[in-house]
Amino acid sequence: MSRSAGTYSAAGESSRLPSGWPGTLAALVVAAGIGVLIAAAPLPVALFVLAAAAASIVALLRPEVALYALMAAVILTTETIDEEFAAAGGFPPIPDLKLMQGVPPATVAALLALGALYFVRRFAFQGRPSVVPLRYLIPYALLLALALGTGLGNGAAPEEVKNDLIRFVYPALCFYLCVNLLDDGKKIRTMLWVLFAACALRCTLLDLNYLTGNGQPYDFSTVVTLDSGLLMASGIMVSLVLALIVAGRWPRPFPVVLLALLPMVFALVFSFRRGHWVGQIAAGLLLYLWSFRDARRKLALAALLCALVASGSYLAAGGGEAPGEERLTLAARLGSIFNPSQHSNRHHFEESAVTLKDLSARPLLGMGLGGTHSPVPGAWRAEDQPLHVVHNTFLYLWMKLGLAGISLLVVGGGVYLRRVHRFLRSAPASPLRDHVVGIGSGAGIWLCMFATGPVPWYLHQSFLVALFAALCLNLMRLDPSGSDVPGRCR
Repeated sequence: MSRSAGTYSAAGESSRLPSGWPGTLAALVVAAGIGVLIAAAPLPVALFVLAAAAASIVALLRPEVALYALMAAVILTTETIDEEFAAAGGFPPIPDLKLMQGVPPATVAALLALGALYFVRRFAFQGRPSVVPLRYLIPYALLLALALGTGLGNGAAPEEVKNDLIRFVYPALCFYLCVNLLDDGKKIRTMLWVLFAACALRCTLLDLNYLTGNGQPYDFSTVVTLDSGLLMASGIMVSLVLALIVAGRWPRPFPVVLLALLPMVFALVFSFRRGHWVGQIAAGLLLYLWSFRDARRKLALAALLCALVASGSYLAAGGGEAPGEERLTLAARLGSIFNPSQHSNRHHFEESAVTLKDLSARPLLGMGLGGTHSPVPGAWRAEDQPLHVVHNTFLYLWMKLGLAGISLLVVGGGVYLRRVHRFLRSAPASPLRDHVVGIGSGAGIWLCMFATGPVPWYLHQSFLVALFAALCLNLMRLDPSGSDVPGRCR
């Protein structure tokens, strides 16, 4: 987010399209077809076709701009709409709608279209290889094929198999699209500003809803939001700004950045999502370990200040005693993190125990795509339980992809953290170091999200994890100090 992030580039993406009469003729034919369709079709269809045509032109000429808009839409929209929240008043949530019957949600449709246009252009017309070699997709595709066969062999419904399959295919497409398109410092810096602005805007609207009594319903009270994707992106933005500040590289214009950061911090605190609280602490620990000694002193002072504020809030809330059963308090939520009898903790523990028992009968292949775990005894009715998911990403991958799936996450995460750690040790003077520290510390947030929820089940969360991982890898690849040579990732 500081200006130095946009100074360095490798072989940047060219915006020039192939020239000559074949391309011109094809463009004229497509334009004529679109014109006839718009003239003959009903108004909603005509508007959809016109919007799709305009988006296609942008995707062809400036694909990075289309990617900025797509990721802003991922932040600003929500996958699931709470009807009670939508009718509560205030600023209504923006759903990730299906534009037409049989078409995926808007962000997924845009990702598929942008990916098809961009990769045909890159591979077929420009003959450029992928930044991250495509060979890594071969074992991944074989793993998905095995999980697909396992699911169908176990009697899973084809529709559920398809739904599970796309949840593993689309994030891989998103990662390869981001890592190839955001191939220079200027594009990375622009993407960071887009994400920062989108997080600030949506958090501001949600905070206003909460403060005016129109927050999202949760149990018997209300919270700012339950959108983990938004909270994860906001948490990484907070870590990035903090990493720049403690390194003495104040993001500019700093008053505007600080003002925009406040709604994100408010949303993180008053969404009462305990996993994100712990995740933000884990991110802070990584930030501390990867920072220089003088920066660590600043971080320690900041942590002490936060502890004092938290202690004051705890005492103001009556030492942890909530004033009423229908009210959430920071003290009560903090005290419930390690409380095994808390209803959410108890259900997640019982759900994990049931899933582990099921997996003990199929430890190698799991249940496959479309597979489910047994109902949790004593919980609500079996037909109302979400048996396709388990609130632990490690168990979720084991259930859907077998032991190879959970191994993929563990090994991939270890390689990612090792690469970040090696870069920070080998490039202490890199002008991009602080950006890598800020974004890389988001791994602490991811770990807590993986431990408390089925991240792959939510495409927006998976897209954002893929985006931030691609940004961090490209920042290390573009390091001008020579510790990581610009070009293809190894």
